[in-house]
Amino acid sequence: MARSNNDWLKQFVRWLRKLLGTSTSRSQIKIVEQYHNGGSASVLRLQDPTIPGAVDLWRIDRHYEGIKFFICVINVAQLREDLAATRGGTVSSYDRRGLANGLWKQIAGQSNILATHYWVTGWDKETAGVDSQGRSYRSHRVSDLQLLAVDLQGIAASYAGDRYAIRFARDIIKRLAANEFRELSLHRSWVTAVQVIDWEQWLEGMSRQLIDSTHVLRPPKSHFPYK
Repeated sequence: MARSNNDWLKQFVRWLRKLLGTSTSRSQIKIVEQYHNGGSASVLRLQDPTIPGAVDLWRIDRHYEGIKFFICVINVAQLREDLAATRGGTVSSYDRRGLANGLWKQIAGQSNILATHYWVTGWDKETAGVDSQGRSYRSHRVSDLQLLAVDLQGIAASYAGDRYAIRFARDIIKRLAANEFRELSLHRSWVTAVQVIDWEQWLEGMSRQLIDSTHVLRPPKSHFPYK
């Protein structure tokens, strides 16, 4: 899976740039749901069939801060099936050094986890500047891509499908958009509060409420030698 995973990450980075508006390439991204929190933020549920394994995509656009936060949930089994039918294309040297390589290292570092899904979060910040000829411009910078390998099915395994993953993503996005999360009371800004969220702790708490009271969010493969 090493070569295929790397190809997927290159494709993921290309998709991510389209998702955040940092690429002029044609995209198949569709907005399937959206609502607005006054004039300060927009919440979008997105769909893009070109991203292997993607089961749910959410983005919060914070208008005053000029920043976008996203959650993308990847089904690992579906990812393998999609990769068997497609190949990733080329990627710039910047991506090989940066975003794609960073995600690849995170996957490799969690290779001992018997994961059903990848929980991926990240940011895009709009910046302004002046070039060498004195012309003003705006650009985007994608940062802080975090990937967590998790089990969001439990003992039901594939029979559970993506229903918990989809519910968790929706519930969490709603709470973030409504400013109803614990970290916000401890930090001055919404952005800082989201940046310090412990996703493992949050997802494990939800899993033990909705999947099973003894659910292990990140089971090590060493405990399941035949899987």
